[in-house]
Amino acid sequence: MSLIYFNLAEIPEASVLGGKVKTLLTTEKLGKDNPSQKLAYGIFKPGEGLRAHIHPESSEIYFVVKGGGTVFLGENRSEKKIKAADVLFIPRQTVHAVRNTGEDVLEIAFFLVPGAEPSKEV
Repeated sequence: MSLIYFNLAEIPEASVLGGKVKTLLTTEKLGKDNPSQKLAYGIFKPGEGLRAHIHPESSEIYFVVKGGGTVFLGENRSEKKIKAADVLFIPRQTVHAVRNTGEDVLEIAFFLVPGAEPSKEV
């Protein structure tokens, strides 16, 4: 396999769970010789975010790149404030959502392993 290189600006946004997300790397792009994984990047204006969902088979890591907001976790949607440079580990089958509750743009890198299956909205 050769190097995969691109710039974030080159990747189109898609609407995912009510928010704008750029899918950067997937198992398909990485090839079958690499572990199943996914890297996505969310860009959320104030009030925007992702609706509650789970990943049946994948754990997820959030790396907050810019801004701040609130992550909602579990069936009871307990709130966790987040800010730039925070890292969160969300175990598979954990209900979670995120919303930009700040005044600036919220940007988050999402790492899913394995990342082959789609999110399931709850």
